[in-house]
Amino acid sequence: MPHRIKIEHELNCVFIQHYGDVDAEEVLEQVKALGNDPNFSQGMNLLRDFSQTKLPANYGLDRFKTGYDRWIKNNDQLLGSRRKVAWVLKDKEDFITIHQFCVVTRLNNMVADRKPFRDMANARKFLEIPDEYVIEYPKLP
Repeated sequence: MPHRIKIEHELNCVFIQHYGDVDAEEVLEQVKALGNDPNFSQGMNLLRDFSQTKLPANYGLDRFKTGYDRWIKNNDQLLGSRRKVAWVLKDKEDFITIHQFCVVTRLNNMVADRKPFRDMANARKFLEIPDEYVIEYPKLP
């Protein structure tokens, strides 16, 4: 799963840009790697940009319900509490999928708020990222 990460402590945010084919298991591995990254601090907000690609095909309500106790709670504990998570999504189908994820996890108090977005501007506003801030991802390989 190709992706680029930018950790910005001054904004208390991790920016993840996904591109190419995205695999659900690789997303889980990515969360574990982020939790082990020395530049990451628990409780940082997270912006996942899926605007250039589609969500994994097996993402859906059934996966979220069955995975809640197995991997969703573990990921939330690894990434820390009281954070916001925003997804910027390519199309309405992916928006609906992540909205379902937000509904399944709404009672989890580890995360302050999770929301799907169709545009970057509203996601940035939700995470209180200044308009003038430019996300500078590492160069593509």
